[in-house]
Amino acid sequence: MPRRMLIKTPLALMLAAAFLIQFTVPLTRVATTYKALALGLDPNLAGVLAAAFAILPLFLVVWFGRITDRYGVKPATITGAAIILFAVLILWLAPPSLATLLIGIAILGVGQTLHYSGLQMVVPLVSTRPHRDAILGNYLLATSLGDALAPLVIGTTGSDNPAAIATHLYGVGTVSGTALLLVALVLCLRLKPHNLGGHALPPISHIIRTPGMIAILIAGSLCATAQDLMITYIPVLGLERGIPAATVGIMLTTISLSSVLSRAAYGMLSRRFGRNQLAVGATLLAALGLVILAIPLPPQLSFLSLPLIGFGLGSAGTATLAILLFLAPRGARGTAMSMRQMGNRLGLFAVPFGIGLVALATGVTGTFLVLAGVVLGSSALSNQSRKKAG
Repeated sequence: MPRRMLIKTPLALMLAAAFLIQFTVPLTRVATTYKALALGLDPNLAGVLAAAFAILPLFLVVWFGRITDRYGVKPATITGAAIILFAVLILWLAPPSLATLLIGIAILGVGQTLHYSGLQMVVPLVSTRPHRDAILGNYLLATSLGDALAPLVIGTTGSDNPAAIATHLYGVGTVSGTALLLVALVLCLRLKPHNLGGHALPPISHIIRTPGMIAILIAGSLCATAQDLMITYIPVLGLERGIPAATVGIMLTTISLSSVLSRAAYGMLSRRFGRNQLAVGATLLAALGLVILAIPLPPQLSFLSLPLIGFGLGSAGTATLAILLFLAPRGARGTAMSMRQMGNRLGLFAVPFGIGLVALATGVTGTFLVLAGVVLGSSALSNQSRKKAG
């Protein structure tokens, strides 16, 4: 890839925004889990918070994608960042209650979805077609770095008190959310106006009928759902098994760093195995890790499963996203990407309810076994997409 592609200002700003959103949002969601525990709420309500994060975007995400395809990335990117910051402030400063947490986390979900609808479509604006896979890998690498560093903040609290942890995390989230909004503003100022939207939109029915599209949409959504739910259920696992909060942060960071490694190696792995084969194999690897994590082992042995989960889900997520961009009809990439987000939000809404029913009988073991089943389903769908798309 030409060196000039790596130092282009809009590209650098896009990568900074990708890092900041994936630092701020997971950090805020972890803080909200701890705040719920501080209020004395049942740990099983962590799944309800995950569902609340997903429910509003579920109905709005495709509309967000159509807006991005028609009007360009600026409205979604800036407004989404502003909503994220607003949500963090609500969760931190509003009177604490379950209702406040549910409202705040729902607004956070809307902001993340809207911002991503714009930001992910900056990728083709700052790259040429031969370099698009490499830029996509860099974009996802930046999000993985945000994922990896956010949990480390938990260990800087100096306390195992859930209320103190939540307050500390919300404070850091406010700073990073403010930085995200500023970066989004500068990014949109630096993008060329003629690069933005304005073309006719293919109908959604045409997008759906693309061979292999439905299968890869669902497969990618399930991978993203499983990865998102790690930040919800790893703290619950820590609570049930008596793992200190700082160790929980290291566990989340281990998963995220493994995801970082997978995305750094994506170009090599994709060339070696192909996108579809990589998606199938990586999901099988992640499912194995989730099964191991479900077993009540000592924390030191449980750590062995974490690189499998992070590397598997990171590789599969990148591969399914690249396949989606390849399959999407011209002028419909924003809509196709938003449909993937819709699937993710649907998974975040539905999967926790299924997990909750199992967890009542089996505890955290059943939680991770269900997630393993979800990831296995993604593997089967990736294989089906490969066959249909030829």
